[in-house]
Amino acid sequence: MRPFPAFLILLGLTIAVGAAAVGPLTAAPTALGDWTRQPSRTGADLAAVEFLNETTGFAGGDGGVLLFTTVGGLDWVVLPTGVTARIEAIHFFDSARGWIAGSNGLLRATTNGGLSWQPVITLMPVDLHALSFVASNRGWAAGDNGTLYHYDGNQWQPQTLPVNSHLYDVLFLDAQRGWAAGANGAILHTSNGGALWVIQTIGAAPALYGLAFPQGQVGFAVGASGTLLRTTNGGLTWQLRASGVSTDLYDIAFTDPLNGWIVGADGVVLRTQDGGQTWQRDNPGTGFNLRAVAFPTLGRAWVVGDGGIVLRWQNPESTPTPTPTPTRTPTTTPTPVSYTH
Repeated sequence: MRPFPAFLILLGLTIAVGAAAVGPLTAAPTALGDWTRQPSRTGADLAAVEFLNETTGFAGGDGGVLLFTTVGGLDWVVLPTGVTARIEAIHFFDSARGWIAGSNGLLRATTNGGLSWQPVITLMPVDLHALSFVASNRGWAAGDNGTLYHYDGNQWQPQTLPVNSHLYDVLFLDAQRGWAAGANGAILHTSNGGALWVIQTIGAAPALYGLAFPQGQVGFAVGASGTLLRTTNGGLTWQLRASGVSTDLYDIAFTDPLNGWIVGADGVVLRTQDGGQTWQRDNPGTGFNLRAVAFPTLGRAWVVGDGGIVLRWQNPESTPTPTPTPTRTPTTTPTPVSYTH
């Protein structure tokens, strides 16, 4: 693991970061539940996954591939996106209304479950890596070169950041409080909806790819070379924690303050059941790079990655998932929604 700076003095503030990893970890793979590889109907690398509940979900990746399931991933259908750009982020409010974002400035909205899409032309066609919405009329999109856009329900407008690092994730808890993370170990924070962003950490540190705040003040960041950071004060200080791995960690998700998952390169899967105090390494039986994780309830989690891989974790005590084949019945295309820019 590359060293992380012990102290970062930024904007007149001293930001203390743990110089050494702290916290125990069970490194040996353990049986934490039942893993099943699901048929994805694609061989494209998958980079994003979102589940609204235990049955309805979406996954996307290379070549504009977007998958949809209503049966917990037991079967998937391919939705038409009309693009070949890599989908790197997905956000749906329900089974009908949602957004996708990705490479070359890809940013599109749907109001009919992905049967048709309304494109948005942004100021700069940089790769967009992350989406975060707190309501259907308030969202953010983050990408390369410090690019960050804010959506107010009518249009997307750029926000100004104090760095030009590539941003790989953005996360808002509400309309005011948000974080963004990316290259060079950068973590940025806003307390006013993005009107002003301040640097919490930046320096000669590995890139950070994923963020999670299971509680208002307790948050995590994961990244290259097994980097795992934790804060208990909203990011005023971040401590380097032991992940037990040296491979890149790409995503992190919690379903409540105690239970969370991390996924990464070479099939790495880590799980916590105590709010990130300790992490156990699970063994889903794959060496594929795992890019994203969705954890909608305590009973189910889904992981997607390279080669079209989709893995479902099921708590052995959970009830079985229903098995009907999902379908998308074509409907009349609604009047296009205006997304000005």
